[in-house]
Amino acid sequence: FLGFFQPPAPGVMPPRNTVDLVEVTLPDSPDAWRAAGFDVDPTGAFVTGGIWFRCLDAPGSDVMLGFTAMPSGAGTMEMVDGVPCYQVKRQPSKKALTHPNKVTSLDHLVLRTDDVSRTRKGLALLGLRPNRETTAVRMGVHMLFYRLNSTIIEVTGPAKVAPQSDGKTKVWGLTFTSRDLDATHAALPEVTKAPWKAVQKGRRITTISGDKSALSMAVAFLSPYVKDPDAGQDRDEADAQRAREQESQLSKL
Repeated sequence: FLGFFQPPAPGVMPPRNTVDLVEVTLPDSPDAWRAAGFDVDPTGAFVTGGIWFRCLDAPGSDVMLGFTAMPSGAGTMEMVDGVPCYQVKRQPSKKALTHPNKVTSLDHLVLRTDDVSRTRKGLALLGLRPNRETTAVRMGVHMLFYRLNSTIIEVTGPAKVAPQSDGKTKVWGLTFTSRDLDATHAALPEVTKAPWKAVQKGRRITTISGDKSALSMAVAFLSPYVKDPDAGQDRDEADAQRAREQESQLSKL
């Protein structure tokens, strides 16, 4: 949720993910997302970074994900390790909108699971392969990162699977990229804090406070991507150190 992904070191070729995420169907009301600074149209939809977001106004429903390809083809809803997924025939949108909150794209989508290995198998059925895997950044947390054309899917779960689990994965949060994070905070002063350092080197982050929002999931905003010259060199150790620094900083906010 805090922006861990970096491209691999020079000369290292990651797995290629040709399947892309092009639509996210949300259970929330359009007004909830308008209050978060998004330009939601009269049909309850908005687009950023080529991905369409559609607000169903159906509290309690699951988030549904639309991909460019599915094993069973179009017209069928499939549960991928508990996450409803479907095929969208069209390609990612090229429509560009300027949202009041300065968001330009979806940096990453977070799937939270009780069994990372099980979720990996489910995503593999979609043709997705992780570009990065680590258990070293946060203590007791197993993380997978899938690089798509439109965004990144981040999978997080316990490093050790508990004997008793609900066997279900859920869309836990969305992190958007803002072209001006200070302006994002200025546009949403009642529900966000002043930005602080993100785990990803050179970036900052702020989040929407859950108790002050009608959104059904965690939502964060990151400053634009900055190339990390140290990516690929003791990467896990560097990220772990920045994660500890971030936790210390957050405790003081």
